[in-house]
Amino acid sequence: MLEQREKLDEFLFTFNIFENLGMKLEASEYFYKGLVLFYKRDYDESLQAFNMSLRLKPNVLDVLVNKDVVLSRLQRYDEALKVLKGVLNKRKEDADIYINLGNVYLNLNKKEEAIETFNKAEQLNPASSRALVSLGIAFKNVEHFNKALDLFNRALTLREENADAWYCKGLVYRELKQQQKEFEAYTKALEYNRYHAEALYNTACIYALRNDNDNALVYLAKASTLSSELREEAKTDKDFENLWQNIHFKIITA
Repeated sequence: MLEQREKLDEFLFTFNIFENLGMKLEASEYFYKGLVLFYKRDYDESLQAFNMSLRLKPNVLDVLVNKDVVLSRLQRYDEALKVLKGVLNKRKEDADIYINLGNVYLNLNKKEEAIETFNKAEQLNPASSRALVSLGIAFKNVEHFNKALDLFNRALTLREENADAWYCKGLVYRELKQQQKEFEAYTKALEYNRYHAEALYNTACIYALRNDNDNALVYLAKASTLSSELREEAKTDKDFENLWQNIHFKIITA
């Protein structure tokens, strides 16, 4: 993972040199720059790169789809919605586009539209575990927990190593106050993706609630390394209240 990050940094360094020298760069190169910056969680710069790519070569669907994802990460959901509706005019049978659209509706708190859109995605691609997970999240958000669990289980039947499905099962068990099942679901998520920041964070929360401070700090440190947002959240998350004055907690969340 470190080697991959070093290669991405090297690409950006070289790209910026060429750009500063005034060399003519292709739309595809700006697109790749946007992808690299997205991977590095530099969403503002990623959006600028995608916009430059579209300026050089307008209406490229793959670039538009990735621009939508970045806009969503920046919580600019109305703009993301506009982009996706334009893409759908050209990709009406693409389940992944409907999933992205459903996620935007969720973030706009349009839950009924989200469920309808995710249902459309599942109809277009019944073998899509991603569509099932997304639909499950929508049902979880309207507190239809049994339906949500059923959808996550169906997704895992299609692809057992789907870490997001295991993580989302954990979220449902959290709502149902079934802590051991929640913990086991996060453990499975991390078995398939040890870099799942949210699963690491929620595992840390459970250890903290169990007064297992050593494990809580270990998992929180891992999550904080992967996500600055989670590092900030921990400072006010009451699950960690007993650790707020702990010197190691303060170092991790600094």
